[in-house]
Amino acid sequence: MNGRKIVNFILVAILTAVNFLTLFAAPRQVDAAPGDGQVTVNLHKLVFKPGQLPSGIQNDGTTATADLLQNGVPLADVTYQVYNVTERYAELRQEGPELTSEELYDMLKPTDGFQVGNDQTTNDEGLAKFTLDETTVVNGNHLNSVYLSHEASAPETITVMAPDMVLGLPAYRFDANTQSYTNEKLTEIHLYPKNEDPPSLDKVVDSDRNDFGIGESIPYKITTLIPAVISSLQQYYLVDIADENLELIPDSLKVSIEDLPDGVKPYEVSFTDESNFRIDFNVDELEDYANKEVTITYQMKLKRGAPADEWLINDSHIYVGAYRVDSSAQIITGGKRFVKTDLTNANRKLADAVFVVRNSSGYYLSLKEDGVWIPVSDQQLEDAAKNDLLTLTSDQLGEFDIQGLAYGKYQLVEVKAPDGYIRLTDPVDFIVAEKTYQDGDRLATGQVVHNIPQTVIDPPTVTDPQPPESGSQKPGLPGFLPQTGEMQSTLLILIGLGIIAIAGYLYKK
Repeated sequence: MNGRKIVNFILVAILTAVNFLTLFAAPRQVDAAPGDGQVTVNLHKLVFKPGQLPSGIQNDGTTATADLLQNGVPLADVTYQVYNVTERYAELRQEGPELTSEELYDMLKPTDGFQVGNDQTTNDEGLAKFTLDETTVVNGNHLNSVYLSHEASAPETITVMAPDMVLGLPAYRFDANTQSYTNEKLTEIHLYPKNEDPPSLDKVVDSDRNDFGIGESIPYKITTLIPAVISSLQQYYLVDIADENLELIPDSLKVSIEDLPDGVKPYEVSFTDESNFRIDFNVDELEDYANKEVTITYQMKLKRGAPADEWLINDSHIYVGAYRVDSSAQIITGGKRFVKTDLTNANRKLADAVFVVRNSSGYYLSLKEDGVWIPVSDQQLEDAAKNDLLTLTSDQLGEFDIQGLAYGKYQLVEVKAPDGYIRLTDPVDFIVAEKTYQDGDRLATGQVVHNIPQTVIDPPTVTDPQPPESGSQKPGLPGFLPQTGEMQSTLLILIGLGIIAIAGYLYKK
């Protein structure tokens, strides 16, 4: 056997083996049948302003349907996939012969079939095209094809994808007047998937915490996407309304639009008061920026007297025509309560003790510029008021408190003690945290701060005892010891009396 015969023998053996294995393979075969006729399907993607999404419009398969959808705006950059679900549709038909085609269509999903061709993305006119076979071979039988179009992706402004659309071939033109299908077979089919375009809005406190104190800047960030329907809008604006305890830092407000050239400003900012502002966008100048991101950043600060342990809410509203979307962000500030008492008698509350507040960096809370923390020398502490330091003074019940502090560790430094008490030489540590000022309507228990009475420290004054008045000494009780001069006088008297007695005795002799 020569070489050519050997090669031919091997090829015949391989083909025989393949055919033999095919006999035992799965008997079902599903593939598109080329040459059995094709149709062109045009997907016209439309987006509608909020609240204007039409419903109940029958698609007739022609461009005439577009006349009923004039309020829609073509939407670019929407990706579609088409799946052949013919086999699954045939199975469902056998399982439920009493069901209508529309009911069976609602049961189909992309995973019920295989994708036909590549993904197609809508152009600037919102158009994506597919060429599809009219029939599909299922288990050797040519069946009318059934396709499902699936919206795989869309611009970020589209928060809800359009539902899947099912197309059964052959397709016939629908007569809107008679509300029935005609015998006119369509080879160029026009479908109109629709979306509503609700505006997006996201507002956050641009920080890793949401507790702030007096003297701090509070950063906010708002993001939104310019609507896809911007060209059809009459007005498009944003309003920001802050809690009355927050004050806007006007110079901090910045507006940026994705891909907008430097120096171009298609918006106008107005301030309604010290806390609120409004941004009006020029819709005519934003037509080329549909679906682009708008970022708004700004800072606020706490006003003095802002309540502790209460959420301070900052609201934003964006208006697309008459439609409004809301978003909000909230911050909180902390506080602490104290009570001043006598160390020797806790029930005795002390008034008129004066303190200043020091933070963990050693700076003191000042009255300047709504709460700046400043370094202070020991000499300046002696006259806290003169140096514009915030002072806390205990009342007749010994109570005092502070609000408007961020969570953290602080110290009280006493600059004046109550009358009759020793001033504290060491600072008093305290912590501000959630609910250290109040918990709803319930006030937090005050941290006790003691003072020592001066009488405990100063020794008593000792005075010399006085002798009792004449005749006041009781019998049996020792008298006062005589003074040194008194002892000498008594001795001289006794000596004198002795001399006189001796002289008298000698004289008689």
